[in-house]
Amino acid sequence: MCAVCAALSGARRTRLFFRYWTISEAIIKATGTGLNQSLKGFALTPDGPPSLIRLESDFGRPEHWCLGYRAAEA
Repeated sequence: MCAVCAALSGARRTRLFFRYWTISEAIIKATGTGLNQSLKGFALTPDGPPSLIRLESDFGRPEHWCLGYRAAEA
């Protein structure tokens, strides 16, 4: 995520940050591990419909997760 965000600037960077923030928070809540779970334990797609690219094996396969996300309208 850091490399993707670093390549952007302004509003696009801010939108991507909040996209990652909100989806990451939802994943941590869904796993029930809270802040004990490392944010490095999963990876998300940077654009398009959100989906998991990688997930720690304790929580199943990434393709078995469904991430509902709706971007806020400006």
